[in-house]
Amino acid sequence: MLSGSHDSATALGDDQIVISTSNDNSVSMAGNRGHVDFAGDDGSVVDMGTGSTIVVSGDHNSVAMNGTDGAASVSGTFNELSLTGTQSVMVSGAGNSVQNAGIGTAVTFAAANAWIAVTGLDNTTTMNGDDGTVYDSGAGNTTILNGDSAYATCRATAARLRALAPATWST
Repeated sequence: MLSGSHDSATALGDDQIVISTSNDNSVSMAGNRGHVDFAGDDGSVVDMGTGSTIVVSGDHNSVAMNGTDGAASVSGTFNELSLTGTQSVMVSGAGNSVQNAGIGTAVTFAAANAWIAVTGLDNTTTMNGDDGTVYDSGAGNTTILNGDSAYATCRATAARLRALAPATWST
């Protein structure tokens, strides 16, 4: 457990790292089935492992998930996520952003003012929050817009869109 500021930790196996309400901490994971609970602000998490779980409840953090079969839950605000590999991500905090270059990654947004740039293959983005934005330049991706005033732009091949609320879609 890290509870101070400006600390760092590295996990190479089936480790669990808990970061409490401190600032400017960093975590790097490279093993299998690692777990990080990150409640601090202005920190970073880098995951290169398999089957990792990352829970972020702090604000203004940077998360890079480069492994496979990972899962992330983000409830803080104004966090930035970068995804490669295959991940499952639930974003419930407002104002978060995601760069998704993954394959078969599912990202669900539940809060307002979020955005995602999708460059990967066969991903699914569900935008349930209001005023969300999806930029899709990948291939074979699916975008579902459920929030009011959501916006999606697609430069992708074989893209699919389903809008269940007033939304804007452009190609």
